[in-house]
Amino acid sequence: MKKTKNAPDTPASSIANSIAAHPFVDAVASLVVSVSWYMSECRTFDFEEPCAELFTSLSSVSGLLMAAATFICSMVYQSGSGRMKYVITKYSDELSRNWSSIIVWTMVTAVLPLISLYIYKEYARVAIAVSLYSVLMMFFKTIRSMYWLKYTLFMQKASQKLRGEFTDDDMKKAAARSDRF
Repeated sequence: MKKTKNAPDTPASSIANSIAAHPFVDAVASLVVSVSWYMSECRTFDFEEPCAELFTSLSSVSGLLMAAATFICSMVYQSGSGRMKYVITKYSDELSRNWSSIIVWTMVTAVLPLISLYIYKEYARVAIAVSLYSVLMMFFKTIRSMYWLKYTLFMQKASQKLRGEFTDDDMKKAAARSDRF
């Protein structure tokens, strides 16, 4: 999320905020690792059945993650918290970009292992690299979903404890407290 003026800006917090605001980082990191593995001299698996089970399991897990992400997304946007409504209004671009990315990419990671299932006999290394990409994307999108879940729950808790109008100063104080952890 964008930092506001006068908010503390440590190197760690600015990196974390930049990653939170730009979900393409997940795709780039996953691609770099998958291509690196593909280019390395790692031996592929010589057995077919366990890979078939792995590919279908990955697809199933991704579908479950997409359902969980959709639930968390709806929780964010349906929050009755005044502070969360403020965040949704102020950071609508970041939220929209993040949730679109999470939901679309978890759908893609459900399809990619199924493609791996069909190309494994002819292109085993490619199939494994594609599934590795899926696993990494699922991992990153799960982390991103949990980040927004934690953020939403924090804002709801803050709204319950602190009644009254919410200001930019309140946001700065909350950012300063969250950067310490």
